[in-house]
Amino acid sequence: KKNFKRPSKQIINEIKSIKNNILIIGASSGLGLDLLELVSKNRNIKIISIYKNNKIKLKQKNLISLKIDITSNIKKIFDVIKKYAPLNIYYFATPVINTKVNNEFIFKKYHKYYVSIPFKLVNFSIKYNSNFFYPSTIFINNKDKSHYSILKNAFEKKIRLLKNVKSKINVVRIPKLNTRQNLNLFNERLPNFRDI
Repeated sequence: KKNFKRPSKQIINEIKSIKNNILIIGASSGLGLDLLELVSKNRNIKIISIYKNNKIKLKQKNLISLKIDITSNIKKIFDVIKKYAPLNIYYFATPVINTKVNNEFIFKKYHKYYVSIPFKLVNFSIKYNSNFFYPSTIFINNKDKSHYSILKNAFEKKIRLLKNVKSKINVVRIPKLNTRQNLNLFNERLPNFRDI
């Protein structure tokens, strides 16, 4: 088993200094869960975590976990943003893909998760002065022609067309990372999420 890096004291202090609510969309596994575990060290703010499939096992008074299918009920997330006015919204939602279905279906599903839904959320959250974090990929400029890279790039292009909101949108091109979800799948030496 590989050990997951503990966050440094500096990171913990930064997390504890946050004074506004946080919303994490796609928090039941992968990067979203890792971020949720990090920010849960701050017990003075409301942390709203949204999941679809896996139940969020982390339990504490200031953590609100909501099971929402964002593809069929994005209005519920709009209601959450209205109610809690989170300073930061982190978007980690990822589709579950059945590789036996046709390629066009997969592309449409990816498009919903990586372009159309986050774009709607950006447009809505700006009204509430929220910052929006979107994890893109460093593989956009490489020869990677996967749906994932193509659509992450499509979202970046769409965001560039928005005026007066760029300072509120944080698109970060991240590398392939170790998360709790994939630690047992890869035998490669990958950086941990907490390294960035």
